[in-house]
Amino acid sequence: MPGVTDDILNLRFASGPIESMYLNIDRVNERFTSHLGAISRWSQSAGTETGGALDVKVVKADRRASGSNELIYDLHDPLARALVLRTALQGSGDITSPDHASVGQYVIASGTACLTSPQLFLPHPTCVSETDPVLIELERERAVAEALRLALAGPASTNDRMWLLTLANDQQIVAASVLNSLWISDSATSYWHFRWDMFGNLRQHTHGIPVIAAIHVWVHMD
Repeated sequence: MPGVTDDILNLRFASGPIESMYLNIDRVNERFTSHLGAISRWSQSAGTETGGALDVKVVKADRRASGSNELIYDLHDPLARALVLRTALQGSGDITSPDHASVGQYVIASGTACLTSPQLFLPHPTCVSETDPVLIELERERAVAEALRLALAGPASTNDRMWLLTLANDQQIVAASVLNSLWISDSATSYWHFRWDMFGNLRQHTHGIPVIAAIHVWVHMD
């Protein structure tokens, strides 16, 4: 990866506040590695076109300062990889709207968040009713995913509990994802009053709702 690292570190990444709610490290590493060629081509092109100045908002990636606004990232850090991957795919036009995407394509969805499981359904203005037929079907899919994970991991697993994340606009669900508890931030429920963004691959549509295999879910704090 030295060539890709050199290309990316020649770019300047402007820092800004971001809070990660979910970061699937296994998916990040897999997608980052499989797109090394595309990332390298993007970084070379971006550096040529912009003189190395890009606005990628980050706060928690390992980094060291090199000038007033120039940061050098440790690309072994999963968050740095996720942000570079997302920005590279956006730059190459490989991220599309979840409503128009085909299965497997990269998408970004945004909305007010609700995170639920059968053990914890917290009443909150961002959550649609438990009796909503779309939510019921999405919950069924969450339960199937959890049963499969537990069957594969064995009965002692505590990190394979699955949660349902829905993103909504005006109380209408616009996207959903089944999240593994292993990668969910403990602070997630503290940020329900912010809009969340979700980056990942479209897995399927359920009652017209895009269901996403999430790579990174975050909240912009500005």
